[in-house]
Amino acid sequence: LEAVDMGNNCRISDLAACALVKALEPRSADRLLMLKLDHCANLGAATLGRLTRLLRYKMVKLQVLDLSGIHIGIHEYSALAETIETHPNLRDVRLANTGVETSLAASIITKLVANSKIEKLELGYNSFDSETFGILGRGVKESKYLKTLGLANTATGPRTKDGMTALGSFMEHLVGASEGKLSFLDISNNNLGTYGIFVLEYALQKHSTLQQIDISKNAFSVTGFQSIIRMLACEGCPELTDILVSGAVLAEVVDASQGLFDVDPSGDYSFDMSHLGQRTLFKLLLSRLSKMKGAKSSYIKGAVLLPSDGKEVPYPVDSIRMKKGDWLVTTGGRLSFNLSLQEYLLQGEDDFSCPPSLVVDRMFRKRKLTLQSKRKMLAVLHKVNTSEEATRVALLEALSRDFLLTPAEVTALCKTVQRGDGSNSLRCVIQLLPSLLDPVSLRRAAKTTSTIPDLLSLEQSGSVPMTLNLENPTGSYDLDLGVVHQRAAAQKLMLLNRWQLHIWQAAKLVDVTEQGKGKCFRNVVLDGRAAAWSEREYRIPNAGQLQFDFAPLM
Repeated sequence: LEAVDMGNNCRISDLAACALVKALEPRSADRLLMLKLDHCANLGAATLGRLTRLLRYKMVKLQVLDLSGIHIGIHEYSALAETIETHPNLRDVRLANTGVETSLAASIITKLVANSKIEKLELGYNSFDSETFGILGRGVKESKYLKTLGLANTATGPRTKDGMTALGSFMEHLVGASEGKLSFLDISNNNLGTYGIFVLEYALQKHSTLQQIDISKNAFSVTGFQSIIRMLACEGCPELTDILVSGAVLAEVVDASQGLFDVDPSGDYSFDMSHLGQRTLFKLLLSRLSKMKGAKSSYIKGAVLLPSDGKEVPYPVDSIRMKKGDWLVTTGGRLSFNLSLQEYLLQGEDDFSCPPSLVVDRMFRKRKLTLQSKRKMLAVLHKVNTSEEATRVALLEALSRDFLLTPAEVTALCKTVQRGDGSNSLRCVIQLLPSLLDPVSLRRAAKTTSTIPDLLSLEQSGSVPMTLNLENPTGSYDLDLGVVHQRAAAQKLMLLNRWQLHIWQAAKLVDVTEQGKGKCFRNVVLDGRAAAWSEREYRIPNAGQLQFDFAPLM
């Protein structure tokens, strides 16, 4: 006898189970490879005590142990964890929903992760605190064999002062864990929150073995879904081909990234560096800037740190170094700086005779991502096309905000129609309009519509980006920034503004803009209130009704 599976047997009593374990001792205990007693709710101290003794002295060849769904008492759990810690052959340990209490969790998890030979560890539906998650994170980082880790619904405690759940301590330790073997991670139903998804994205910028992540049953903003697509497309995580998001909800929250992932994110920023989420956003910014030419200080200007003692000091961004995949930044104080991508965006754009549409197109492309490898392209397209309708719409919007797509990729997305009337295909084309920069791509995407009314509807819905004339942009605009292709039109006008101002200042001409701040936007109204951009601000709001007159400098 090599396997015993008594799982999901709610009628078996503790007495009967104890007798079964006792019967195994003289006959098969030394040959048993798998034991499953999961969801046998009546099992108690007698069975667990005898089983622990057998594991220590007799069941030395056991490889799979499943006790999920059984409430294990404090004393029994401590003894069981000590036995698992030293067991020579256990590879698959499942202890989900076993009543791990927060007060005992740290000591139990310390013993479990000490067994470096375990390949699969299921701990979902228990309650862990930040200390426990930190121990788990270090264990995963150091393990050479752990391939599967289940942590669903484990961050059940209150949020910390920085708005993060305790799970943040675990995700922070994943940074630099690329030398391990982890291939599947389940952190579903953990209320990742506004910043949690950014912490996960940063942690997975470089991971050579991870293949699948489950973040289902969490709420994400639009920027959260953008983060999901970027993770799936990241070449630093070459094996990652699926991120499970079933039951994910699109939450209407303020953009926590402060516009950091915009086409032109130039503007003033202030991050609380003791806040894990905000500190991670700064690290993500450093990762992006490291791919551009030039020193970090050529983009991050006037950086100052306000520590707790209240004395503001300069913060030398060029001295920030990376160690084992992690930027070594300060973990306290408030960091303020101005981010300016002018040097990067306007590099080589000094010819005022060049058609504005070509200049804006080049600037736009500089900040957009692409699906570089075929493997990643197929992973992203498959994720979008196989998701539930609400999730699919959110992922399409996220894709169009960050990525440029080829005509073939757009066609592949639009041809996957779930309903016979073609309405899904039409909505897909409309959502992907920001990814279609040239007439050829637009024409090929338009061909995916199935009827003349659909084609006319495309023309009407996409009238803003299709009628935007950057050669002569003078006029009045009324844009819904919650609609991704209308927001893209505002972004292009802002890029045009930046280029024209650059040419204007190079010619040493007088600033003739309305407020003398170099902005061609006049009479700006956002959601019924007067608004304006400062001289150093180029970010477009994430939502709202934006009305303005555009008066170009040239």
